[in-house]
Amino acid sequence: MSDSSPQRHRRVLGAAVDSASHSKPSADEAVMNSRYVAGEDSIWILLDEVLNNDTRAVFVYDDFTGSFTDDDACALAAVLRYNTSLLSITLNGVDVGDSAVGHICDALVRSRVRLIDLSNTFLADEAGASLLALALCNRNLRTIIVDETLIDEEIMDEIDMACLNNEQWEVQEPPPMKRTRASGLGPPRLCVQNCFGACPNGQYCMLSHRTIQMTPRGKGGQAKGTPLPLPQRPSEGPSWRRRDEASTGYRIRQDDDQPDGDSRRGLLSPTETVFVATCALSAAVLFCAALFRVKRRP
Repeated sequence: MSDSSPQRHRRVLGAAVDSASHSKPSADEAVMNSRYVAGEDSIWILLDEVLNNDTRAVFVYDDFTGSFTDDDACALAAVLRYNTSLLSITLNGVDVGDSAVGHICDALVRSRVRLIDLSNTFLADEAGASLLALALCNRNLRTIIVDETLIDEEIMDEIDMACLNNEQWEVQEPPPMKRTRASGLGPPRLCVQNCFGACPNGQYCMLSHRTIQMTPRGKGGQAKGTPLPLPQRPSEGPSWRRRDEASTGYRIRQDDDQPDGDSRRGLLSPTETVFVATCALSAAVLFCAALFRVKRRP
């Protein structure tokens, strides 16, 4: 029986890929892939696999049922910053907005991910700008797949060119996965719920509650004993439902964009501190001189 459903316009940006190799894998092919099923499993399963480097590919398939939301995408972005095993990410038919996609792109700047498939996920220019910035920053990224998108054609052409330019660089291979699912051997498994400050078992938890220090961002890394920082919660709903709202734009934040510590705390800069100290010293000298003259008068 022939399928009479209309075919969606699918666009592959960057290196060409075999479409059959990026369909949902069978049980035999998914040995090293995520076991999470949207709508059936808890999001903690996916976060646990990503945080503990227990998967090579993430597959999230939904039919806009709301099983995978913006909050789930933000949580995924938080653990992606510490992942070193992923090679591809597929978010198909998920009900997320452009800002949530931007958070994921920000988390993938230093990853080894080579393919991002956002088929059947409605996106607009804000998500396009995030994907473009990621393709320019991460030389491992080779292919981005989209369809039925509101991203401007010029932005998609730039993404296509950036991904193609990345092919001239040698791809970074991910480190070997140290844990085997069959035997469970490997380093202690991190408690992902504790990383978000939500472990229900507390000190009786069988998983490790140690500090995460795998691929820290910035100079200081992750502070000891603090939960993972969640990105700011994005506006709910896909962007194509919010076209009347003003777009604030999004770009990947670099570590150099962070304000210095004195500015964050509201303290004076070194130059301002010297100026204030000089003025105070001058005032003190004038006051002492005036007081000395008063005492010398008969």
